Amino acid sequence: TRIECCIDIIGDLPLDQVTANHAFQIAEALEKNGKANATIKSHVSALSGLLKHVQLFELNTEVIPVKPWLLVNPFYGLPLSKYGKPKKSFEALSHDQLHRLFAQEMEPDDRLCLELLITTGCRLNEIALLTWEQIKIDGAGIRYIDLATNALVKNKNSKRLVPIPHIIHLPKRTSGRLFDYKIKNNNASNDAGDHLRNKYIYPIRNGPEDDRKTVHSLRHNLVG
Repeated sequence: TRIECCIDIIGDLPLDQVTANHAFQIAEALEKNGKANATIKSHVSALSGLLKHVQLFELNTEVIPVKPWLLVNPFYGLPLSKYGKPKKSFEALSHDQLHRLFAQEMEPDDRLCLELLITTGCRLNEIALLTWEQIKIDGAGIRYIDLATNALVKNKNSKRLVPIPHIIHLPKRTSGRLFDYKIKNNNASNDAGDHLRNKYIYPIRNGPEDDRKTVHSLRHNLVG
């Protein structure tokens, strides 16, 4: 876990001996390992969450009178923006890359997944976890994906109904999930993303510098 990683860097210290400097040690160590700024912040934030819990709810009962283990959270509000690689934004695929992408030989499930991504603008995890029970038809005969009812979405603002274009050919309806990408911690995007990127996105990139093109790029193509 992130907290375990932090402990590996600064040592298993008593929580009342953890200082702000330890957060910077964590940031520097992760930066040396090539981690991005967002990754560094998530690690420090994880340990900060533990420190905050101790500050608010845990008491040292070994002393009289009883007192809090921590009076302040030493990791709160620290400037970490200078550490690690800056986040890279994804780029939409070019028209040529789109043609080359879908001209490749693909497994039917992979093709359907990519087609749904580019025509609906859904996130990869939303499609990778998609079930037949989420695919519905309204009174006008329009097919849609129900991401508003019992769906795993990024946040409450992501709850929505997403039309499925008529050009998308769905296989014969059954039940359960449409795809068999592996799920870990309610997330199938890691397995799906690795598989689709390695098998279909890498071959259409224009050299090693074209590294901002990935499966997520298909959402940018729809928005663009």
